[in-house]
Amino acid sequence: MVTMTQPSFHLFPKLPIELRQHIWYHALPAAAVVEIEFCTIATQWFCPVASLPPPCGLSNACAESRNMYVKYYNTKLYAGGREHEEVTQLGSCNHNLLDETNSADTGDEIIRRVVRVDLNIDTIYIGPNTQGELCFTYSSLQTLLAIPMIENLRRLAVEDLEWSNDLTTDPGELDALAFFKKLEKVSVLVGDISWISFVHRSKGPSERTKDVIEIEDCRNTEWLKRSVKRIERKWNQILEGPDVEVGFEFDVKMIRRGSEK
Repeated sequence: MVTMTQPSFHLFPKLPIELRQHIWYHALPAAAVVEIEFCTIATQWFCPVASLPPPCGLSNACAESRNMYVKYYNTKLYAGGREHEEVTQLGSCNHNLLDETNSADTGDEIIRRVVRVDLNIDTIYIGPNTQGELCFTYSSLQTLLAIPMIENLRRLAVEDLEWSNDLTTDPGELDALAFFKKLEKVSVLVGDISWISFVHRSKGPSERTKDVIEIEDCRNTEWLKRSVKRIERKWNQILEGPDVEVGFEFDVKMIRRGSEK
């Protein structure tokens, strides 16, 4: 009887360093959408547990691979929240950001995983807020800018209702976006659950569908065409305002969460 063994390569450490570095580079993760939310009680940005990108094996394989990983993924965010994201009480923090001693009382593990981001390729998505508050405001964006390296952000996405809250009458958020000097593209995402649904708890306790996020074109999606036209019309109104200058590309896309496919 022939025993099948898993193929292995034991001489990798003896390869030239240049070749090993080349291999580690091509093993880096593909571009991802990293969702963030602003907790108005803790005044902190965090990545919701439900939509975290999968962990990268390069961070733990060996010192060489980790060095390559952190060279490109040099911006650190932190995970927050529980596996179940229901709004327990408006005006209170339900993200485990304030009190790290309550896990024994609730039986729920405190999750503060480091989430590394490559701002050259990843998209940061300001998603719906579970507290019934707006994430996309001038003051919250100022707090975001305090995160080291985040000013190098190139791709930003914002949930539809977050983006449309008051831009036509008070475009202060655009003033804050001007501080992101390398910002190349801003996408407004339609089709996601909104903060209104979180407040009214209209979809049960696990509001945010779990799994990774993808951004797709929606111009041929019939039920979203009206939303696309509304957002583009408002954006054109903003551009017609006095002294309004933007240096980034703008578009409207559709969000798709992994388990919705």
